[in-house]
Amino acid sequence: MKTLKNKKTGEIKRVDDKTANMMVSQTFLGWEYCPKSLWKEIRPSKTKQVEQVEQTETSESNLSDKKVRKMRRDEKAKRHAANK
Repeated sequence: MKTLKNKKTGEIKRVDDKTANMMVSQTFLGWEYCPKSLWKEIRPSKTKQVEQVEQTETSESNLSDKKVRKMRRDEKAKRHAANK
């Protein structure tokens, strides 16, 4: 991948090597190589969305894994019974 900048419009693109070579060699198009850092500055950054984990009880973290599984199984059985 290569980063190209158009001298006429100022547009910055990332393209594969073969396409970049073709675009730069055709001088009438006005493309030239530029550093990748220019492209990184203008591209939109992806923000990570943090998922909030619901805890049924604060004391759940103090319970053993076996008891937590049993509580979840019982809650699931209650919900399933309520849907019938």
